[in-house]
Amino acid sequence: MDVRRGATTLFLVAACGALAACGDSTGPGGTRLDVQMHDASGRVKSAWVSVTKVYADGPNGRVDLTGSSSGMIELTSLQNGATATIASGANLDAGTYSNVHVVFGDAAVETEDGTVYGTSADLSLPGASASVSASLSCSACGDAGVEVALPGGTFDARADAQNTLLVDFDLRQSVQADLTGGLVLQPVLTGSDAEEDTGAIAGNILVSAGSDTFPIQCGGRSIAEGDFYGEFFIPQATAQNETDGNGNAYVKSGAGHSGGTYVIPELPADTYSLDAVSSFSFDNGDRLSVGSAPDSSRVDVTSADTANVDFHESVSCVSAG
Repeated sequence: MDVRRGATTLFLVAACGALAACGDSTGPGGTRLDVQMHDASGRVKSAWVSVTKVYADGPNGRVDLTGSSSGMIELTSLQNGATATIASGANLDAGTYSNVHVVFGDAAVETEDGTVYGTSADLSLPGASASVSASLSCSACGDAGVEVALPGGTFDARADAQNTLLVDFDLRQSVQADLTGGLVLQPVLTGSDAEEDTGAIAGNILVSAGSDTFPIQCGGRSIAEGDFYGEFFIPQATAQNETDGNGNAYVKSGAGHSGGTYVIPELPADTYSLDAVSSFSFDNGDRLSVGSAPDSSRVDVTSADTANVDFHESVSCVSAG
């Protein structure tokens, strides 16, 4: 079962800049926060989640940033700049915040074969081509939620500037098949502060001459070259110095585009090692093998700048037969 996908992005955006623009509902030193969500390309046909709460620990204790549940949001419809607001006008004090958690309610995933897996059988799913017919396990769909991996473990909400925290929902890592043939959703969330003049890594995706000839027949489907770029090339940048709140290396996934380019956005200034996902499995046992060789395995990313690195790819199908 091939359930891998690219990165979805949650946007946590302060709705006002200088304190005077926030209105009378905020106290001294306060600011306000909106939360929006958008999606990127990938392999899952469709996916939906509801967000019941976003909370963080700040200078005066824990703050709930949400007023009510978002309802079911079709993640895969939120592309090309489209967003969905999941929290609006949350009041909070300026200062340093940590332990940012997103709590999910119900969720559903539709795979390429049309099967819809859900946390409940009677979910109303906008844009779905079928109703829920299989069970989706989601331990994150509850009170505890999922912690957002932040650079250094914190972000700063400033009273005199618009604050934007970008949170990537890495659906490729978040959806996995279990041993019984069902699906498990365990969201993987990575954040970065857009107001810190973050950088990016981008470049071309170049397929090596030794690869199988496109379209590649694999997993019972025909994979065109543009399909490979947009669905099966998933670059990853691992920071050499920056860590998250748990002391792990800060890792950010990017996405390829059907035209043969890619980008890994919103990277804090640091030195990064580059790689890409190397294998994709299908229901029939076939495996798409992807070998990646970036022009530079280590890249310096500076604020407000884009480092250009091309990837050279070798692609082949390893047949189950």
